[in-house]
Amino acid sequence: MKVERVVQPRMARWALVVLLLVNVEWGGSMPATKVGLTEFSPLLLAWLRLAVSALFFLAILAPRPELRALRHRDLLRLIGLGVIGYGGTIGLQTIGTGGTTAAHAAVLGSAGPFFIAVLAPVVLAEHLSRRTLAGLVIAMVGVVLVLGVDPRDLAHLDLGQVAGDLLVLASSACFAVFAVLGKRATKNLASPLLVSGVSTVGGAVVLALPAWWETGGQPPHPGLLGWAMVGYLGIIVTGVGMLGWFWALRLVPASRAAAFLFVQPLSGIALAAVLLGDRLSPTFLLGTALVLGALYLIGDS
Repeated sequence: MKVERVVQPRMARWALVVLLLVNVEWGGSMPATKVGLTEFSPLLLAWLRLAVSALFFLAILAPRPELRALRHRDLLRLIGLGVIGYGGTIGLQTIGTGGTTAAHAAVLGSAGPFFIAVLAPVVLAEHLSRRTLAGLVIAMVGVVLVLGVDPRDLAHLDLGQVAGDLLVLASSACFAVFAVLGKRATKNLASPLLVSGVSTVGGAVVLALPAWWETGGQPPHPGLLGWAMVGYLGIIVTGVGMLGWFWALRLVPASRAAAFLFVQPLSGIALAAVLLGDRLSPTFLLGTALVLGALYLIGDS
């Protein structure tokens, strides 16, 4: 049943705060992923992350009436949503990043807001204001400055890197579809917890066979740190993060929420500077200022 609600300005502002915190958390997950990849193969780590997240959600949902009341048709839709949103996004991003540079992957992985800006007016009938569109463009310029991408590198691409770039770009498109259809699902089902939880099952299912193939069916032998990273990525990053994302999407337009995805490269690089001693360049500071200014422009629209 579709539920209509009047969004209070105060709640909408809290939603923007939640979006900011979620994307800071998501950006900071990159160091955790790098640690995890020292003990797991890429697709196995992605599958374990989703499997843990699915178990986390199902443990919460099991005693709740909305899971038992979920219609068979809606259950299949949410699982299919997870195949695209989790399996497609994480799987394609993991494979594509292995074939291109980290900077290219980060920039192309930040293309999601533009896909969402195109899809939201069509699927959700949301109005995309000129102010929001200008903010998206300014934020993307800021991300390019933050990552220090040199346009002259484009002249030296090989086919393998182009393929990696296209896979990362496809992962951004998958996330955009997931975000837009997921927002519609939360409106229809009135439960961000239900949408987040059931969809993780679809992602875990679709990645199970590729993960088994990648490892040749051999069980991993990680240490305590490796399992700690799986738990952190599965419960905190994917579980709590996606729950916060879909809760906020109920209160603000998808195109405005999408702009906060640009925070991820900033928080990832800043965390690396704190933990690993990386130096922050002047272009990083300028790019950060542009992204924050763009978020203010969009958040105040």
